[in-house]
Amino acid sequence: MDGNALKALVLQKAKSQIQERLNNLRTSIQAAQQSANEEGKSSMGDKYETARAMAHLNTEMLGTQLRESEKIIQALERLQDSHSEQLSHGCLAHFTNGWFWIAPGGGKLSVENHDIFWISTHAPWAKHFSGMKVGEVREFNRQSWKLEALY
Repeated sequence: MDGNALKALVLQKAKSQIQERLNNLRTSIQAAQQSANEEGKSSMGDKYETARAMAHLNTEMLGTQLRESEKIIQALERLQDSHSEQLSHGCLAHFTNGWFWIAPGGGKLSVENHDIFWISTHAPWAKHFSGMKVGEVREFNRQSWKLEALY
């Protein structure tokens, strides 16, 4: 498969993964709010206050995760499909050590029988290799990394 086609699939899969996370978080927030409301109807005294406080903290935590996921999806929408001569934000890079995509978010994506490591631009790895050109070799964590291709 062509590297540019693979890059398009990686972006599509990443958006889908984040959208699924958003849907799950929204469902969890609704469930937490509903649980807090039900707890209020059936409990009294200190137990009621503790349950309400825990439900509130859980809803806040889920809300924070929701906002972060929304930021990631917005950043992915803004990624330009342009070719770069050096490793930078938005690039899909093929190293001798594997495939890496430099974009907001993170994790591992499996696309077309390739494991692609989704690396944030703020990660030490991405900072170390930023600006690297095809054919260049750098050392990282006592390991040699050669950039084979860039998309």
